[in-house]
Amino acid sequence: MILSAVVTALIASLVLFGWTFDVDLLKRILPALVAMNPMTAVAFLLAAISLALSSDEKTDDATFSGASLACALLIVLIGSAKIVAILGGPDLRVDQWLFPAKLSVGFLRPNVMAPNTALNFFLVGNALFLIHSKKRQLSPLACIAALVCGFEALLALLGYAYGIRAFYGMQSFIPMALPTAVAFLAVAFGIMACQARRGFLAVITGKNAGGMMARRLLPAAILVPAVIGWLRLEGQRMGFFDTEMGVALYTVTNMLVFGSLVACNAYLLFKTDAARARADQQLLGAHDELEAAVHSNQLIMDNSRDVICTIDAMGRFVTVSAACETLWGYKSIELMGKPYIDLVHPDDREKTNRVAAEITAGSAASDFENRYIRKDGAVIDVMWSAYWSEADKTMFCVAHDITERTRVSNSLKTAEAEANRANHAKSEFLSRMSHELRTPMNAILGFAQLLELDELSEQQHDGVGHILRGGRHLLELINEVLDISRIEAGGLSLSLEPVAIGEAIRETLSLVQPLASAREVRLNPGPDCSLFVQADRQRLKQVLINLLSNAIKYNRLGGSVTLSSKRSAPACAFRSPTLESAFPRSDSISFSCRSKDWGQSKAPWKGRVWD
Repeated sequence: MILSAVVTALIASLVLFGWTFDVDLLKRILPALVAMNPMTAVAFLLAAISLALSSDEKTDDATFSGASLACALLIVLIGSAKIVAILGGPDLRVDQWLFPAKLSVGFLRPNVMAPNTALNFFLVGNALFLIHSKKRQLSPLACIAALVCGFEALLALLGYAYGIRAFYGMQSFIPMALPTAVAFLAVAFGIMACQARRGFLAVITGKNAGGMMARRLLPAAILVPAVIGWLRLEGQRMGFFDTEMGVALYTVTNMLVFGSLVACNAYLLFKTDAARARADQQLLGAHDELEAAVHSNQLIMDNSRDVICTIDAMGRFVTVSAACETLWGYKSIELMGKPYIDLVHPDDREKTNRVAAEITAGSAASDFENRYIRKDGAVIDVMWSAYWSEADKTMFCVAHDITERTRVSNSLKTAEAEANRANHAKSEFLSRMSHELRTPMNAILGFAQLLELDELSEQQHDGVGHILRGGRHLLELINEVLDISRIEAGGLSLSLEPVAIGEAIRETLSLVQPLASAREVRLNPGPDCSLFVQADRQRLKQVLINLLSNAIKYNRLGGSVTLSSKRSAPACAFRSPTLESAFPRSDSISFSCRSKDWGQSKAPWKGRVWD
């Protein structure tokens, strides 16, 4: 379109330059031909301006559109004024407004506008008007007017080429100039380019097979016969062949050329159809794969125990899997287009909206929990995973029912709270119990100490000593009841001091002697040990008492128990952080109880039980 406007404006400008400076070649191209009228050149300049301002980008601008319509109106008025004058009406002599003194110089008749030129200007002006019309049904009229104008211009060109004056002139009127015919052809092409996507021209410019064939054959159908006909006439005029031979050559040449064109186009269409068939086959395969994928996806959604759904930017369900009926009690069709927030428990809607805003902002959410209200009114717990797709403006979500898990978790929390309360009650009971037991035990020790001050026999003195040692040990045991709560709290402390092993063994044997006497078991202290260890004295004695008590309990009547000690390697059968600090690995002592005459029986504690 712009190219047509440039060509038209260039031809018109050269003609006006020729009239202004009397350059005869610019007015007529060849000396023997008719010169273009200067007013015709002005009309072509107006047509070029209107055509340039008729592009899609500029028709939306009121200024450009108004200027284009004004130029079109002037062209219509120029053509109409000349047609009226030719038909016998008032003659405004519009074709003699420019250079009137030069229009008759060197010409047999005055250089005026030809009738076919005036008609073409009338058609061109109206076609430029119709380009700006908003009514689609008027668009074909602009193309028809351009085609008629182009056909007249093509006839004039053929007339000049074949030397047939009837093609470009009318009887006694001055004929259409050769530059005028070329300019009309350029203008007609530009107008049709403006309407290329509308009307019947859309068939030619389309991307389908019909449009491709039209674009290949139409130029050949117009140019080939014209060129062959011109060659035939020139050959006949030069005496190369007579009329019959010329007609035969013209016919045969057209047959060969058009047959070749048809064959070439048929081959190209065959290749195009083959490629299209392959593309259709590939498309069909892709369609089958897509259907299979959609079917698989639908099976996953229909059989998934979790709800798979998509939610639009307005917070409404777009698609929902069949599991929603199990989870919420609604069918999929009932949830389509419904805001998901309507199903959320009122107390959880604020945090749900907050998380949804974060997801929409681009942060994916997983393991988000909230409560929903089922169709039957029941409240359920749901865990969500969601992702926002900015390209699709859609949130993809998976919802999992965690109602049972939440119930179990709440039950465990309740049980844990009950256990903590029970443990606290136990600790409180032990604290009170130890306090209640300590009071009478202190009284027993006090009276035993008073007895010890009296004059006693040796046997009585030994008995009182046993009472005091056993009472003190029992008091220490009562105090240790309180250590249970400290152990549970991880706050048990040890009073470490150097302890003589031999002395500790002797004190322990004296404490368990009454139990051994009752079982008629002899206690042997073993070899005297002069070793010292860093330990809590009271707890070390408690361990030895437990060890000896078990040895006596599981022994036979009249048996014997030997308690011995020795330095050992740092390996041990069992250890604890508390004992680790009491007995460092670098200097550890092992104790063992051995008994004679066990027979076939075995004690459950037999072997090394303490390191």
